[in-house]
Amino acid sequence: GGSKTAFLDVAAAFPIGQGWDATASYRRGWTSVSSTSALVDSGRLRTDAFAFDLSKAGAFAVGDRLAFRVMQPLRVANGGFAMTLPISYDYGTGGIGYEQRFLSLAPSGREIDYDIAYSMPFVGGNFDLNAFLRTDPGHIESAPRDLGGALRFTLGF
Repeated sequence: GGSKTAFLDVAAAFPIGQGWDATASYRRGWTSVSSTSALVDSGRLRTDAFAFDLSKAGAFAVGDRLAFRVMQPLRVANGGFAMTLPISYDYGTGGIGYEQRFLSLAPSGREIDYDIAYSMPFVGGNFDLNAFLRTDPGHIESAPRDLGGALRFTLGF
């Protein structure tokens, strides 16, 4: 309902040498929320995300690649909604008391993801292996850590 968001993205890649590459990226967002109903007066959000990657071509064999990543998915860093809420009712007069309150949308946790990936050519295709660990999944402080992995074999068509 009339909200506006602007993003600023910055990324850099650095060849380190001997097949190693490093990349870094950062995203910052600003959102301005217009009045959306009788309750929401306005709102402002600031969001951010980042990632750091380190990879090596030819890590163990010709054509393979080993990669490490640390990242934070997009997260509300601060902000929320200014709301006018009913807080009291007078039964004698039927009058309703209102007060402005702030509803923060910033989460209590900060999800950080750690990923390791290995890829190599295999039997006319490609074999990939990934493992990951997510702390505070969904930016929820009380959420248990998430650990997983995947194997994939693909053929080029």
